[in-house]
Amino acid sequence: MVADRVGRRLGNYRLTHLLGRGGYAEVYLGEHLRLGTRAAIKVLHTHLAGTEADNFLTEARTIASLEHPHIIRILDFDVQDGLPFLVMAYALNGSLRSHHARGQRLPLPTVVAYVQQIAAALQYAHDHRIIHRDIKPENMLVGRDGEIYLSDFGIALLDQSSRMQPIQNVVGTAVYIAPEQLQGKPRCASDQYSLGIVVYEWLTGELPFRGTLLELYNQHLSAPPPSLRSFIPALPTQLNTVLQTALAKDPTQRFESVTAFAAALEHACQTSASILVGKLTSRLEALVPPSNVWEETFPPPANFSVVAPVLPAPLITPPRAVPIGRRLLSVSTSSLRTGAEHLSALPPSAPSLPQDLRQPVSRRAALLGISTMLAGGTGWWLFARSCQPAPTAIVLEQPEKNRGAGAQEDLPLTTVLARDTFQRADQTFWGAASDGSSWEGDANRQRAFSITNASGRIAGGKGTLNALLGPMSRDTEILVSAAISSFANDTNFGVVLRWSNNDNWYKAQLDGKHLSILRCINGRTDVLKTLPLVVQPERPYKLRFRTIGVVLLAKAWPAKQDEPADWQITASDNVLISGRAGLRVVLQTTTIMTITSFIATDSVLNNASTL
Repeated sequence: MVADRVGRRLGNYRLTHLLGRGGYAEVYLGEHLRLGTRAAIKVLHTHLAGTEADNFLTEARTIASLEHPHIIRILDFDVQDGLPFLVMAYALNGSLRSHHARGQRLPLPTVVAYVQQIAAALQYAHDHRIIHRDIKPENMLVGRDGEIYLSDFGIALLDQSSRMQPIQNVVGTAVYIAPEQLQGKPRCASDQYSLGIVVYEWLTGELPFRGTLLELYNQHLSAPPPSLRSFIPALPTQLNTVLQTALAKDPTQRFESVTAFAAALEHACQTSASILVGKLTSRLEALVPPSNVWEETFPPPANFSVVAPVLPAPLITPPRAVPIGRRLLSVSTSSLRTGAEHLSALPPSAPSLPQDLRQPVSRRAALLGISTMLAGGTGWWLFARSCQPAPTAIVLEQPEKNRGAGAQEDLPLTTVLARDTFQRADQTFWGAASDGSSWEGDANRQRAFSITNASGRIAGGKGTLNALLGPMSRDTEILVSAAISSFANDTNFGVVLRWSNNDNWYKAQLDGKHLSILRCINGRTDVLKTLPLVVQPERPYKLRFRTIGVVLLAKAWPAKQDEPADWQITASDNVLISGRAGLRVVLQTTTIMTITSFIATDSVLNNASTL
């Protein structure tokens, strides 16, 4: 029996209450001895000394260095009398498990909102070569304003710092643990598998695998998860395919990254929503579904609510909007291209199991490899979206079919927020675009901007120039086709999203040697992600840039070649919520840039064509 440490002092904190106890740690509410502030103190169930203690402190320092808007902050850590502990920010609203009871189904938009935040946090950790190893609702904490935080990297610490490494490699809650983790071989894809189990549970109210510890162990290694449609027949096959891919037994058959999984899930969930819409009348005033359509699929709402912090305005509104603290949960209506691309590149739906996953499992190995599950508290339900008017310039059209070998032909319709093909008579300045809206920024102030030979031209200018087109937007995708005469002397061209002024924007840019995603906040520019990519001067290239909540994605390719099926770089950031779309270039006086097309889009449901 583990001793109750209430009243004990650890570091600068006194433990005041026991908040929870798990298989490898206890969590206490602690009060700072001098400041009086509160924090969550996680005390690990192990004793460390000598090099093990040093290893723990080194690894804890790495975990504490993770700074992400959806990862709980580690405030301090130490080893006291051989007892390792972590001091973490206290999330007073508890975990998602305390707000969603086991067996309760969640609305699709809520699931997407949660997964976007958790996937962004996991991708950040994976990029820093850290595997979480214990993804479950109990480790997803709710912030003051409803934002979700990923917590509990304790297993990662034990794995790296303790002589118990062979055991800790397979520790994790039994129903969520990945097959390779059970075998002591965790990898980044293991977290994707565990998140897939969580999503499965949220969507169906059921776990894919049940039974004794030994039965769970064997099912994770060899049994395919039941189809989602066996619980909810109305769900599309596409959604089931996404989950089956994330839950592939072979980790190499899963999505290439956890953010790729999140993007594919978003697309599939929005496709599911379109099925409901398709059953309604095509008249705009009838787009609000009857209350029984939603209530038959999901349970009724309760008082508590949680929300994703950054999501766009929807086109469809359910019968009521439930307040969530200071905000409402909105359904992402961002471009669905990413999800479609990931779905088109899915591995085979039933990959064969590698030999090392087919071996018989001993009872002793099973009992060693599985920890017990934690029970949850009361649940809640929420489905709230606000009805807002669509942008003034809306054109419904099929997206390009030149999407690479794996692209699907039946991609959803898109709402065009801004567009210019530059097919007009030669003129000074850029003036009115093809969609009737006007270019703003330097495009109508600098004589460097002109229309020549049915192309947009920027020449004779020096320094940074901006050209903005279209309304304010949140989750947006921009595609531009352009060529530049030279990349000498720091010259580059790029596109911006969520641009609010010259000091605040996100940018995807090409500088001749790299494709990069940049962030500028209050005039300070940081490179969020970069990838070596050689771009030839005077050769037309296409550049695509997209924001999805906190996720930013970009890719570039020669205009005469097929578009890559996958995004080339992915970054995450939660500072900028909305803004304008446009071009941002850095030129020399001798540089000439030619733009043949510019389009910014926001997705709509497949059935929007009925309007």
